[in-house]
Amino acid sequence: MPAGTAIRLRPRQLQWLLRLFAVGLFFAAGYHLVAIFNGAPSVGRHALFVAINLVFACGFLRPWPGFAVLVAVLCVQQFLSHGGTLVRVLRTENRLDWPSVVVLITMPLALAVTVLDARRRRATSRTEV
Repeated sequence: MPAGTAIRLRPRQLQWLLRLFAVGLFFAAGYHLVAIFNGAPSVGRHALFVAINLVFACGFLRPWPGFAVLVAVLCVQQFLSHGGTLVRVLRTENRLDWPSVVVLITMPLALAVTVLDARRRRATSRTEV
């Protein structure tokens, strides 16, 4: 693909990707929920991420105005957290932390899809007025 070529996604493709990200977040919430019931040392942290994952999963299913901004904030937080974990595990254990790799790949994609969907929604609402 030549430089400067835009990727165009149809509304149906955007919806499919948003649903896929929601499913991933439901699984992440389940992971944190299992950790709580398996006696993880930081129950409060896991409970917080259960709530965050569920809120964002619902947001991907039914995005509200400004949702893309929250996804951007979450993306930054995840890069700081999982990026640090990835580097630390790589240095100390000489292995990849695969959950961090997955998060670091999917979060920018989720942000891009969310922004594209927000633009599409804004353009659609302008044409309906």
